[in-house]
Amino acid sequence: MRVCIDIQAAIPQRAGVGRYTKLLVDHLVAGRGEDELALFYFDFQRKGMPFPVDGATWRACRWMPGRLAQQAWKRWNALPFDWFAGSAEVYHFPNFIRPPLARGASVVTIHDVAFLRYPETIESRNLAYLTSRIADTVARADAIITVSRFTAREVQDLLRIPAERLFPVPSGLDPAMRRPSP
Repeated sequence: MRVCIDIQAAIPQRAGVGRYTKLLVDHLVAGRGEDELALFYFDFQRKGMPFPVDGATWRACRWMPGRLAQQAWKRWNALPFDWFAGSAEVYHFPNFIRPPLARGASVVTIHDVAFLRYPETIESRNLAYLTSRIADTVARADAIITVSRFTAREVQDLLRIPAERLFPVPSGLDPAMRRPSP
């Protein structure tokens, strides 16, 4: 099976969702078995692959800025992601929102729903984007990963998602983050 991961969040961010995405890729490559792992990102400025990944294929869109594609996704729900990323059986979007797809199953990771619970704590542009796209995302996603059972319950309660579409997968601990033992 070919699984494509949108790694765009790992390019500008080295913490938060970007770190999650990078470490997810590292661990999926190690345990992928016969599956093919494909990575996609926009690289209009031609900076190259943002981090080395042995055992995965990658594809970059260099003919169109990612911001322009995102605007088409936000405003018109147009330009399917798979037109850029290529064909896959499953697409994973680790940064809350699922862009349009012409084909393939989709998995979305929702890290929290603070933008719904505490909207006053979220930057206004990010809040507008998340609140305008989250209903469509959860309606179209085949599966939703949350980073805890608590978040799964919040997603279920606030977004009315059936429990059978929610998969709490707690984040692991990066060995680099562990304290040395005495």
